[in-house]
Amino acid sequence: MNVIGYKEIKRGRKNRACFWCGQIIELGQPYVSWCWVENGIERINVHPECRDAWHKVADEEGGFYETMPYEHARGRTCAIHREGPERT
Repeated sequence: MNVIGYKEIKRGRKNRACFWCGQIIELGQPYVSWCWVENGIERINVHPECRDAWHKVADEEGGFYETMPYEHARGRTCAIHREGPERT
């Protein structure tokens, strides 16, 4: 697994779903984005607080944590199991 193109975006130009929590990252809001390369390329977009939660869990797991999309509460480390992104 490789991570490429890590960026901290100050103001998003469109709505997008957060990979971590499934909530919408709204137009004009900050977010963090990177590409995950493993058997293809996947773009990951997360709220800054969701990125921090992911890092915390990864640190507790020895430096790496693989998760499914929309599996956690916003900015929280506990899994909640969602079916897909929330629609607003």
